[in-house]
Amino acid sequence: MQERAVIMTEFTKSLVYLATENLPLSKEAIDKAILYSEQQGPFEGQEVLYLFASQIARLQGDKASARNFVDKALLINPAYGRGYIAKANVFYDEGLLYQAKENYIKAIGLPDQPIGAYIIE
Repeated sequence: MQERAVIMTEFTKSLVYLATENLPLSKEAIDKAILYSEQQGPFEGQEVLYLFASQIARLQGDKASARNFVDKALLINPAYGRGYIAKANVFYDEGLLYQAKENYIKAIGLPDQPIGAYIIE
């Protein structure tokens, strides 16, 4: 239980730092959350940590890490629509528009579309 609290605390810190555009501290916090989560083993929602790590890496210009994190998110949950949006965004940034379009389209058809995901939009 204590480990899950640490994961949530670090994840929340990462979101706060991300919202204030403090990418180095956001990355540090999400890395800690991922480290603790990997020690716990798989759990529902773990893919979200990797999704945000991917976004932070993308914003820092680290496309290789961004793709690696999103691939980990999709390995955990292959039906994760937001994961395919993130993957498409990385392809888009790399100028790989065909691959980006394929991933955007795939995201639309997936069942895991949480409220507020706005995948279809």
